[in-house]
Amino acid sequence: MEGMDYLDFRRSTSLQMHDKARSTVCRCRLYLAFLVLLTPLGSLAEDRPKMTEKQSGPVSKNLSACVAGLPSCDISTLSPSEVYSVAAEARKRNFKNCVSGAASCDPLRLTSEENRVFRDAALQRNLTRCSNGLPNCDPLALASEQIKHLKELKSARNYEVCLHGSPACDPLVLTPAQLAEVADKFKRRNFDDCVSGLLSCDPTRLSREEQAAVVQGRNKRNYGNCLNGLASCDPLQLTREETAQMNAGRDKRNLHNCVNGFPSCDPMRLSNADQSEAAAALRERNVVLCVGGSVLCDPSLLKAPDLVRISEAYQRRMALGGRKP
Repeated sequence: MEGMDYLDFRRSTSLQMHDKARSTVCRCRLYLAFLVLLTPLGSLAEDRPKMTEKQSGPVSKNLSACVAGLPSCDISTLSPSEVYSVAAEARKRNFKNCVSGAASCDPLRLTSEENRVFRDAALQRNLTRCSNGLPNCDPLALASEQIKHLKELKSARNYEVCLHGSPACDPLVLTPAQLAEVADKFKRRNFDDCVSGLLSCDPTRLSREEQAAVVQGRNKRNYGNCLNGLASCDPLQLTREETAQMNAGRDKRNLHNCVNGFPSCDPMRLSNADQSEAAAALRERNVVLCVGGSVLCDPSLLKAPDLVRISEAYQRRMALGGRKP
């Protein structure tokens, strides 16, 4: 037992020493990689060893992951030349992110020239946002010429929205000439809305001539609604001749409804001639139903010739085995 305990002790001690040595090697490799990343590109280019034919072969998956900046990269397994390539790609990728305004940009890793390009790109993006009126515009980062240009753009944009009657219009920043043109544009637009019968019409802004034109257009629309039997018809606004034409059109529509058996038929509005025409149409529809053997057939409306047609149709159905022809 004592011999076994001694062997176990030796084995565990050997494993601990092996693990410590392996950990020391890994830390050395990481430290070396960290030094290479911090070393300027110029000094690395001078001290970089030449790649052998074996190293210039197919790139490993780990090197590809490191070059692409993927989280699966294990930098401790890279050689110094591979670390140099990864560092160069990382700097390029960071510079590209900074120029495009990505959140992953680290401006502390940029060179003086790259930092100048980065600042110019950031200022240009801010100018674009300010020109488009975006809320994330930073006016403090603009030059005096840019601020003057933006004021002109804002004034022109406000003038356009005022001409279109937008609620975003700020009339206080308009010039007297612009204010007069906007007022004239609003007056014409209000007149068109009133003539068209829109709810946006403001009749208090109309002149006498415009009010007369609006009333005439309203009466014309009402007359058309009454002729077409619309619910928006106001018969009190019609003249005597227009009322007569409206009644004639309504009687014509009612006759059509009664002849075709529509439920909207009003028999009280039918004249004697119209009643005869509607009754004849009703009898004809009833004969068709009876000939077809429909349960909706009304025998009380049938005449002698109708009974003959119905009897012949019944005999034909019986000859076909009770099926409809």
